[in-house]
Amino acid sequence: TGNLEELKEIADMSFDPNRFRENMEAGYSYPNSYGYLAKAYGPNDILGIAYLQAIKNTSIQPHCIRRTNVFHGSELSNNCSAKAIRLALKNGQDVTVATPMAPLLTPVDWEDYYPYLRTLLLTLPKSYLQSVLLVSEGIETHLIKQAKQSETAEEFFRNAIVRRYTKARIQRTCLHIMAHTPATLKPNASDINFVRILAHNLIGQQYLKTLRKKEGLIIASKFMQIPERYREAEYRATVCYSQGFDNEKRFAMIQKEIYGQYQ
Repeated sequence: TGNLEELKEIADMSFDPNRFRENMEAGYSYPNSYGYLAKAYGPNDILGIAYLQAIKNTSIQPHCIRRTNVFHGSELSNNCSAKAIRLALKNGQDVTVATPMAPLLTPVDWEDYYPYLRTLLLTLPKSYLQSVLLVSEGIETHLIKQAKQSETAEEFFRNAIVRRYTKARIQRTCLHIMAHTPATLKPNASDINFVRILAHNLIGQQYLKTLRKKEGLIIASKFMQIPERYREAEYRATVCYSQGFDNEKRFAMIQKEIYGQYQ
């Protein structure tokens, strides 16, 4: 909407959780249920409302920037959607105009991973699937049914989208199934006591010095410094993602995850 004051008003409202639950039980997805209670706002508005609720009683000053381009547009430009960049990469186009990261991007697609995902859905016991993060409310039965009927990832996701489950929810759930993320891994904010350092400049280096003074905070500049339960999840996710590449890139990607450099 681009209307910060209106979003603040929504953020200050107290929604009826019973009504929210009724919407969910009636088959509406989480965004639709929230949007219904908040006058059908778009996904970025809903995200903004959540941010506004999270920064209450802090010194953070919010700013609202209205989106002026098509949210899921496929036209490549210097202000385009991530979808446009992914499509351009898939079609072999130069994406330099859209992102300075162009030399680092490698096109991968759900089609590259669907055989693996489909195998898991059709071979793992339902009891195991139910132990995976985000697998709840019988979504495993829904995904298994679609995997049986769908030969491609495009067909699978198109058929899996229903009022209750958005495409984003389905994709996130499938990613956790592929990486075997246990439901018990879902952390509370207080459980996260480490910061993983991927890169830093001189300003970041100074900031890290202040962080190191905080008692109980782990500065994980190396892979093995990450607490074990999260380290295992990081490793599984990397191995899973690397399957979309050739053998050389796959090996290099896993090496970089563990050692921080290509070897």
